[in-house]
Amino acid sequence: MKNFLRLSISFAWKAMLAVYITNSWGQTYAVRDLGALSDISSPAQSRPNAINAVGQIAGVNIVGGTYRALLYGGAWTNLGTLGGGSSYGAGINSSPRVVGYSLTAAGLDHAFLWSPGGSDGVPGNVQMKDLGTLGGDASEAYAINAAGQISGFAQTTKNDRAFRYSGGTMTDIGALLGTLVNSYGYGINDAGHITGTAYNNSFTIAHAFFYNGTTAVDIGSLSNAGAANGSAINNNDQIAGYSTTVDGFDHAFRYAVGVLSDLGTLGGGYSYANAINNSNMIVGGAFTDSGNLIYHAFVCPANTMFDLNTMLDNSGAGWVLSEARAINDLGQIVGVGTLAGADHGFLLNPLPQITRQPTNMTVVCLGNASFSVTATPQPLTFQWYKGLPPNGLAILNSTNNTLNLTNVTGLQAGPYYVVVKSSVASTTSTVATLTVLDSAAPVISGCPGNITNLTDPGVCSVVVTWAAPTAQDGCDGPVAVSCNPPSGSRFNKGTTTVTCIAHDSSGNTNSCSFGVTVLDKQSPTITGCPGNLTNFTQAGVTATVVSWVLPTATDNCDGTVPVVCLPASGSVFTQGVTTVTCKAGDSSGNTNSCSFTVSTVQAQNPVITDLKVVGTNVVIQFVSMNAGLYWVQTTATPTGTWTDVQTGILGNGSTITVTNLGGASFLPRFFRVKLALP
Repeated sequence: MKNFLRLSISFAWKAMLAVYITNSWGQTYAVRDLGALSDISSPAQSRPNAINAVGQIAGVNIVGGTYRALLYGGAWTNLGTLGGGSSYGAGINSSPRVVGYSLTAAGLDHAFLWSPGGSDGVPGNVQMKDLGTLGGDASEAYAINAAGQISGFAQTTKNDRAFRYSGGTMTDIGALLGTLVNSYGYGINDAGHITGTAYNNSFTIAHAFFYNGTTAVDIGSLSNAGAANGSAINNNDQIAGYSTTVDGFDHAFRYAVGVLSDLGTLGGGYSYANAINNSNMIVGGAFTDSGNLIYHAFVCPANTMFDLNTMLDNSGAGWVLSEARAINDLGQIVGVGTLAGADHGFLLNPLPQITRQPTNMTVVCLGNASFSVTATPQPLTFQWYKGLPPNGLAILNSTNNTLNLTNVTGLQAGPYYVVVKSSVASTTSTVATLTVLDSAAPVISGCPGNITNLTDPGVCSVVVTWAAPTAQDGCDGPVAVSCNPPSGSRFNKGTTTVTCIAHDSSGNTNSCSFGVTVLDKQSPTITGCPGNLTNFTQAGVTATVVSWVLPTATDNCDGTVPVVCLPASGSVFTQGVTTVTCKAGDSSGNTNSCSFTVSTVQAQNPVITDLKVVGTNVVIQFVSMNAGLYWVQTTATPTGTWTDVQTGILGNGSTITVTNLGGASFLPRFFRVKLALP
């Protein structure tokens, strides 16, 4: 479970193709073949895993049909096993002592320490010592420091725990990690500080940790809920590893002074840091393509990742470097790749570098400038370029360590670099910038005059375009002009000042301005205007108050605007027909209106023409000439209380029959019809 965070890519390099990423750092390497690698089943195990300060390597390969821990010092030495059938070399110090894990005679997986001249090992292999466990069945060792302290993991009776092995004692440091009860110590520095990965009980949460010799702390991840793995730690307490980003990809990281930095990738989605030296250089592997099919070895000297395939001299012909596994303080790197299509281990030796880089220059227009470098070892050849590597333009006859430029103009300002070559390799300098001073501002022509446009239908703005002005500089020649807001922008109602500015390479500027005025000629839109209204007054009354729901109005610029009706809702309307006009206006003076009529009609009281009993009902016939509503009421005595027995009878100017009054006892009983005006 200890590697669940990582994809199954450790040996995906078997089928890789070479896709090169720019090497703008300048370091080059010569490749040494460490020999062919072979495997017997998945997952693949054969690889060099660690390199010490003098270039000795610990690793694993197939020997006699089984995996064996190996030590390289110009040739590979089989370190044997703890009595079982296989072993795995994981770490090495400068003694050289090698740590790893091996099957015991009982078939258990145990951590080992192999020492040259050792005598306390297992029977039949006295140089290989079984480090035991923390009470469980299994343990594995991954790294060893200069003092012989070892990090790894060992099983207790319940969990896998990171340990530090020192002075013959294995100490459980994973117990310091709280709820992250499973842990693995992958790297240890000379101070005995350890990094690794800790998991919860179900192995669903993975956090990288830092152990300072006393306490273990979670160093975080590249996302709030992301997993993280601490792979290696140097003597500066910088940690290299990998963590899940917010986008769900695993990215290599550097942890330094409490800060976790994403190192990115080589163009694909994933990257993994495996080792870091005391110069804070990190190595590992990363995908280079969007499909995450091509996996390449990388080196990261700061926080910029470089594809090691782009940093090889001619000895790299036929190689595809797939994954860097370790780096020492000499800058030597070991890893795995393919040579002519076959799996091989490699050792990279860094080649000579530029010792003095070109520096930035500042000169006045038409003055002279000079760039120079020094590099070792001699003899060397030089070629200067203008532009950014590797796509700069070669400068003719510029093949010395010094580049001299005369009568420079603004067109010559910009970046320069030199490619330095030896008989075995080449390297590229850092970029130096030439700045040309010019005190005269550019001259602008063709600045537009003021522009007036109307708003687009339904909105309070309009897109406005114009012909761009041009500018000419005495040193730089034609220079770009930028307008703010730019042509093609959407302008709101009102007047906006557009300023167009031209800059030359010396920082001189000139500008011109014009106004863009946007007018609103669109009237508000009125909705909800009432239809014609008819109101009735009581008999003998010639006027009444009439109210209605006000219409609403919206405007393209002002949004909701008020509507005013004359006469207003709630006014007294006399008998006859009155026209009401409702009007809305916006802030630009645009108006719109709607009208309707209010007819005031004097009501007539209902007249009962007949009242009779039919079965269990009383039938009342009455005549109305109004559009009002009528109530039939009853009382036992003319002076008693009148009670509604039927309501809401619509009068329509004809005789109306009211029936079904409930089958009550009718006699003696009085009835009347009451008018209710609308």
